[in-house]
Amino acid sequence: MEVALSQLWRYGGAVLLVAIASLLILLASDPTIAANPWLIGFAPVILSARYGGLGPGLLATVLMGVACAYSSPPSLTSSGAIAVAPNDLIPVSVFALEGILISAFLKKFHAPPSPPQPGSHSQQQLRAILDNAPVGLYVVGNSSCEFMNQYLCSWLGLTSEQILGSGWIDSIHPEDREWVIRASTESLTTAQPFEAEYRILDQSGTLYWILDRAVPVRDEAGQVQFFQGSCVDITARKQAEERLQSLAQQLQERTAELSASRAQMQALLDYTPAIIYIIDVDGYMRFANAEWYRIFGPLFGNPIEGQNLRDFLPPEAAAVFFQENEEIFASAKVMTFENDMTLPDGVHTFLRIKFPLQDASGEVYAFCGVSLDITERKQGEEALRQSEERFRSLSACSPLGIFLTDTQGNCTYTNPSWQAIAGLTFEAALGEGWAQAIHPEDRERVAAYWSYCASSGQAYSDEFRFQRRETVCWVHSRSSPLFADNGQLMGHVGTVEDITERKQANEQLQALTRQLQAQNEQLTEVSRLKSEFLTNMSHELRTPLTSILGFSSVLLQKNFGALNPKQEQYLSLIHSSGDHLLALINDLLDLAKIEAGKLELDFEELNLAALCQAALEMVEVRALSKQQQLFQELPLACEFILGDRQRILQVLLNYLSNAIKFTPGGGTITLRTQVVTDVELQSFNVLEVEEETTLQGASTPMFVGLSVSDTGIGIPVEDQHLLFQTFQQVDGATDRRHGGTGLGLALTKRLVELHGGKVSFTSTCGVGSTFSAWFPLPESNVEPI
Repeated sequence: MEVALSQLWRYGGAVLLVAIASLLILLASDPTIAANPWLIGFAPVILSARYGGLGPGLLATVLMGVACAYSSPPSLTSSGAIAVAPNDLIPVSVFALEGILISAFLKKFHAPPSPPQPGSHSQQQLRAILDNAPVGLYVVGNSSCEFMNQYLCSWLGLTSEQILGSGWIDSIHPEDREWVIRASTESLTTAQPFEAEYRILDQSGTLYWILDRAVPVRDEAGQVQFFQGSCVDITARKQAEERLQSLAQQLQERTAELSASRAQMQALLDYTPAIIYIIDVDGYMRFANAEWYRIFGPLFGNPIEGQNLRDFLPPEAAAVFFQENEEIFASAKVMTFENDMTLPDGVHTFLRIKFPLQDASGEVYAFCGVSLDITERKQGEEALRQSEERFRSLSACSPLGIFLTDTQGNCTYTNPSWQAIAGLTFEAALGEGWAQAIHPEDRERVAAYWSYCASSGQAYSDEFRFQRRETVCWVHSRSSPLFADNGQLMGHVGTVEDITERKQANEQLQALTRQLQAQNEQLTEVSRLKSEFLTNMSHELRTPLTSILGFSSVLLQKNFGALNPKQEQYLSLIHSSGDHLLALINDLLDLAKIEAGKLELDFEELNLAALCQAALEMVEVRALSKQQQLFQELPLACEFILGDRQRILQVLLNYLSNAIKFTPGGGTITLRTQVVTDVELQSFNVLEVEEETTLQGASTPMFVGLSVSDTGIGIPVEDQHLLFQTFQQVDGATDRRHGGTGLGLALTKRLVELHGGKVSFTSTCGVGSTFSAWFPLPESNVEPI
C-alpha cells in the first residue's frame, strides 16, 4: 500500500508539473517563449525524473511533448481549410528523446521506495532506445563530448572513440567551425541553452545541415552537471528554404519586370499620338489613354472608365458604335472606319481601327479601338490634288514640253507641247515609248547620260535631236530629281525646248565667226607689216634727218659766216620742221614697239614733286609765249611713285603740250595730283584698258592721278570718241588751225597702260578739259592727306 501511494504521488506530481508548465506557456507574453515552448517544457521533465524516477520522467516527457506541440494557434492546410495540427514532428521527436535521455541520467539520483530492480537490463534497453533514435543525441560536460548515440556516430561516419572528447569538432564545416565553437563555449560558460543551425561534413565529404539544441542539466544544488543535446538533419528543409528563397527572388525579379513592363506599356499608351481605348461587349469604357483624354476629355469628362457609351455619346453616334461592335463580334476580324467629328477647333477626320479582344477560350470580351487624327493628311491630299490640277493646267498652256518619269525612267506624263515637239501621242510616250522620239544616232548617248545623272542624283541637261516623221528638230532637255517631303525620290520632272532655230542661228554665227577670225588674222598680219614698214621707214628717215638737223644747227650758229635775214629765216624753218619730223618718227617707233610688244620700261622710284616740276619747266617757254599761266597743285598725298621716268615725263609733256596748244592766250593750265581707291576711280570717265598689265610692287586698290586741266576750247561730245585713237584728230579739216598727227594721246594711253594704269578725261566746250593719267600706287607710299 505504501508503495502504491508513493507511485501515485510520483506520477501525480509529474502530471501536476506538466499542467503548471502548460499553463505558463499559454499565459507567457514573451515572444521567445511563445516561439520555443520547449524551454519551459524541460522543467517538469527534469523535476519528475529527479524526484520521481524514470517512469514519472517518461510520463512528463510524453505529456509535455503533446502540450508543446499543440501550444500554437490553428493553421491553414494546403487546401485552405482551418486545422489544428502539431507544429512540427521533428521538434516533438527531439524533445521526446531529450526527455528520455534526461530521465535516464537523473534516475540514479532518485532512491526508489521499492526494492531495487536489476538495472543492467534497463540500462541496456535505454541504450538501445537512444542508439536507435532517429536523431543524434549527445552529452557534453567540461567542454568535451561524454556521450553520443549510435545514430549520430553512423551519420558522421566516426566511431564513438573518435567522437568523444573534441573529435566531433572536425566534422563541423570549416566556414562554420569558428562561430559554432564560440557559441557553444559561451553557452557552457553561461549555463544557457544552446541552439544553432550549421553545416557538417561526413567522412565522404557530404554536406548536411543540422539543427543542434542543447540544455544544461543541473543537480539539486542548481549546479550544471552536464549539457544534453540533440542534432536533427534539416538538410531537406534548408534546401527547401534555398529553393523557396530562389523562387522568392525570381518572383521578386519577375514582379519588378512586370512592373517595369507595365510602366513601359502605360508610357507607350500615354505618349503615343494615337487615341487608344477599350470598350467591353456591353458598351462600358474600360480604358482610355492620355491622347483620348486630351482630345475628348473636354467633351465627355474625366474619368471616362466605367461609363457606358450611351451615357456620354449622342444616341445616333452610340448606335453607330454598337453596330460596328456587332459586326466585329460576328466576324472576329479587324475593321477600319473613317468619319468626321466636330471638335471645339473645327471638324476633324479620324481613321479608326477596331479589333476584338478574346480570352483564353476564344470568347470576345471587349473591343479595342485605335484612332488617328488624319485631318492634316486629308488637307494635304486635297492641297496636293489642287496642286496637281494647277500643274496640269499650267503644263497644258506651257510652250515648253514638260514630262514626268518614275524612279526607273518610265514616262508617266507629257504635256501637249512635248507631244507636239516629239511627234508622239500621250499614250505612245508612256513607259519607255518616249525614247522612240530620239534620233537613232543620239539615242544610245542620251540614254546613257540620263541614266548616269539619275543614278548620281545630278540634274540632267543635254541637247539632242528628235526624229519626227518628215523632219528632224534639235531640242534642249533638262530634268531634275523630284523628292517627297521625307526626302524619298519620287521620280524626275523635266522640260524639252525646241532649239532648232537657235541651232541654225548658231551655225550661221559660227560661220561668220570663222570669217571674222580669218579677217582678224589678215588685219593682224597687215598691222604687223605696217609696224615693220614704219620701223624700217623711220630708221631710213632718221639718218638723213639727223644730218639735216645737224647742218642747219651749225649754219644757224654762223660758224661759217654771217647769214642775211632771209637765209636765217629759211634755216630756222628747216630746223623746226626737222624737229617736228623727228618727234613724229619717234612717236611712230614707240607705237610700233608697243604693238610688237618690244617696248621695255625702266622702272625706278620717282619723286613725284620733282617729276611734275621738270615737266612744267620744259613747257614754260611755250606757255609764256602765249601769255598763259602755269599752276601746280601737289597735296603730297604720296611722295614717290614707281615707273619709267622718261615715259611718265613723256605722258605729262603730251598732256601739257595739248593744253598749251588748245588754250587761247591768257588762259590757265594746272597740273595737280591726287590719290584715290579703285572704287573711287570708277566715278571718273576712265577709258577701257586694251591690255591689262599688273605693275610689280604696286597695290591695285590705290591709284595716284596726274591731271592736266586747261581753260581751252574744249571738245564737242560727238567728237570725244576720237580721242586716244591712232592718227585721229578732232580738228580733222584740211584747213585746221592746230597742227598734230594724232599720235600723242594714243601713245600716252599705251604708255600709261604699260605701267598698269588707266587714262581718263572730261571736257566741256568753251570751258576747258582735264586729262588724267592714273598709275597704281605702292601701298607703302600712301600717306593720309
